[in-house]
This record gives sequence, C-alpha cells and structure tokens, in this order.
Amino acid sequence: MSRGLLLIVLFAAQVSAQDYPKAAVTGKSSAFTLYLPDDAKGFYRGTRFDRGGVVADWKVNGATLFHAWKSGQDAGSADDITGPCEEFDTAGPADYAATKVGDTFVKIGVGELRKDKDEPYQFMRTYPVVNPGKRTLTVVAGKYTFTHEVAANSGVGYKLVKTVESADDDTAAVLKLRSTLTNTGTRPITTRVYNHNFFNANRDPVGPNYAIDFAGKLRVTKSEGRYDELAGNGAGALTFRGKLDAGYVYAEYADLPKTPYRFTMRHAPSGTAVEVSSDRPMSALRVWGLSTVICPEPFVAIDDLPPGKSFAWATTYRVPLTK
Repeated sequence: MSRGLLLIVLFAAQVSAQDYPKAAVTGKSSAFTLYLPDDAKGFYRGTRFDRGGVVADWKVNGATLFHAWKSGQDAGSADDITGPCEEFDTAGPADYAATKVGDTFVKIGVGELRKDKDEPYQFMRTYPVVNPGKRTLTVVAGKYTFTHEVAANSGVGYKLVKTVESADDDTAAVLKLRSTLTNTGTRPITTRVYNHNFFNANRDPVGPNYAIDFAGKLRVTKSEGRYDELAGNGAGALTFRGKLDAGYVYAEYADLPKTPYRFTMRHAPSGTAVEVSSDRPMSALRVWGLSTVICPEPFVAIDDLPPGKSFAWATTYRVPLTK
C-alpha cells in the first residue's frame, strides 16, 4: 500500500470513528441535539439542505422525536439528515438553468456549486462545492445563531442567519427557529424555503399511530406511492388505515389557508402532540413518508428580494407537557 493511500485510509477511519460536531441543548423540560456545520467532519455534508441548525433527538415527555430515520450515516448523501431542517429551491436554484456546464450556481444554505452535467437540476444529487462561503456560530444565553455568507461572481449573494433555541415554559417544551435572508448581491433573489420535518417518535413505524392535523380541510391535487391505499385527509387530518411497511406515500395539497400556517403532528402511543406554527403562510404543502418517517413539508415563498433587503420567517415547535 502506498503512503498516500495509507493516509487516505487512516483519515477515513478517523472521520468514521469520530463524534460529529454537535451541541447538547437542554431546556426546562426537554433536550435535543444540534449538529454543527463542518465541511470536513459535519454530520451533514450533502448539497441539498441548509447545513446550519440541524436538530435531532428531541427528548420530551419521555419520548424521543426526530431521531435518525436511516440506518447508518452517510454524511455526504443528499438526505442523510434529521429533524427540523430546511431546504431552498428543491426544484432548482434560479440561476441553474442558465448556468453552463463547468460554471457555478448558488444553493442557499450550502454555497456555490459546480454544474457538472448538462441535465435538469436534481435535488438528490451531490454537486461539487466550489465555494462553501463563510460560516460563523455564536451562542448567547442558550441561543445558537448560525450565519452563512456567500458571494458569487454571478452577482448572487446572500447572508443567511438562523437562530435555534430551547424556549420551554411551564406548560410545554418549545423549540424555536428564526431565520433572516439578506440579499447581499447585485441581483434579486427569488426562492422557496421549506422545512422537511422528518417526524418520528420512539422508532415506531409509520402507520395508524401517527396523524397530522392541518388547519382547514385541504384538497389533494396529486398523490403517489401508497397514499391512496393507506392515507386519508378527511376533515383536514392526515391519518393512516394501515402500516406503511413498504413503499412510500406522497401528496401535494391545495386550498391552503392564507394566514400564517400551523399544524399538529401526533403520535398516539406516547401521547405526543407537536404543534407547529409559523409567522408566514404556506405557498405550497407536500407530505412524504416511509416506514421510518412522515414529513409534512410547508413551503414559504420569497419573491424578488431586492439587493440590500431582508426577509425573515420563524417556526415554533411546541409540545404540551403531560403529567
């Protein structure tokens, strides 16, 4: 074995054996893990999701929520990630289509990426990172603030600031996410951001034990997989008639409320109800799930954000305490 190959093997062994950079966040009545972005050692190094503020293993009321939904961890994979986490432009960044092969485009929350093939954008692909941008983390009074700044030669530039904190009170465990996107470039930014909400509880397989209550009766406009067979959306609640033991479910919805969104994710055996609320309305809503996870995905639209201007949004996760 050559010395170079030996060093590569040793480095791979060290990385696989290491503990990913993370913080243990403890509130009055709950605790969760917060994975910290790190280009070399981070828990998530894919090019799909925002790498800042990845939440996992929220322990409340004796239950563990948002645990890893895949066996093993491939840090470079597109979706080996957990818990509340956000993605921008799942259909493709605005500058991707006009980008020539070999040139770069910007994926918010990730950095400046190279377009290496002449094909439509694919969110499940991992693209070469040319410029990861500048990341900083500050912690003040239990609030973890992740800042990501990217400036591309194309004129696309942004500063993304996300704060994650435990805000438990006497009646509920509370997790708060606050984000602000500032256009620091010379071109307007139009994007869509959504939270994937990889929801699960106590490693209980997805099925009749889970439900999602939406505000208002939504209309399904598209369904795939086993959605029509196993799922229903009567009276605004997504429920399951049987276990999702194989395959997947997927649906897109219409007739969305014009007010700031809210919904509740329920797990009957643990008595857990996660009340999710935002200060922004949904521009779209999708649900996707496998046996290990069910994911309501609310989208928020950011349209023509001018240079120098900012757009802010917040999401709160609240779990009422049980006796």
